[in-house]
Amino acid sequence: MKVTLWVAMGVLACATSAFARGSIILTLTPYSAPGLATATVQVDLTITDTGGIPDCMFIDVYRRAVYPCGSLGLVQRIPRQLGTRSLQIVDTVTPNTSYRYFVVSTQSIGPPCDSQAFQREFDPYGYGFDIQAYTTVGPDPTPLVKGRLVTTNDATPNFALEHCSDDCSGIWAGVGGPEVRAYVDTGTELLLYGTAPYCCSTGGWMIQVTNAVPQPCAPVDVEARDWSDLKMLYRDATR
Repeated sequence: MKVTLWVAMGVLACATSAFARGSIILTLTPYSAPGLATATVQVDLTITDTGGIPDCMFIDVYRRAVYPCGSLGLVQRIPRQLGTRSLQIVDTVTPNTSYRYFVVSTQSIGPPCDSQAFQREFDPYGYGFDIQAYTTVGPDPTPLVKGRLVTTNDATPNFALEHCSDDCSGIWAGVGGPEVRAYVDTGTELLLYGTAPYCCSTGGWMIQVTNAVPQPCAPVDVEARDWSDLKMLYRDATR
């Protein structure tokens, strides 16, 4: 098995100089229905592999619930293969939850896999961005982001985002109609509904807000400390 993998690495390395950069296109389709305990997301991948970054031997598809924020999970590990192919994965998920799916390469034989080089090789937009996609799974209306809207000097979005602690979407900015933009710089904590497609080279992934509903952020847990402990911490910090 090890001999086979090392031979495959050699084939990939030889092909690198002869072909252009590859790409991975990730598309998500959610399925849910009232009354069901689970839902699914259909993950479609179109992989064009020209042999670049041969130390990265596998393509790993991960999923994370971004609202409510959840743990990271490996959906599928896919061996590298030269050429273009289309794959489909059906992933079982929790209803009424928003998800981020993304592709990395975390397994290598020989030298370590350079994750940033992997992104530059396979980002379908050619900028070395994360290879990712967002989706919301019903059947109920499900928010994608929770936080506050603040002013941004960037020309592309209408606002930037300050996230609540129970949101781990990582979406940095968004656009919305006048009723959404009215919340900018008010400090109002909001549930934001909509989609988060790829925008452009200057914006990456931004939420296109269709509805904004005020809801306070979840309180942040603070560890209780005795007053004598706090005095000791202060004294140590000011030495």
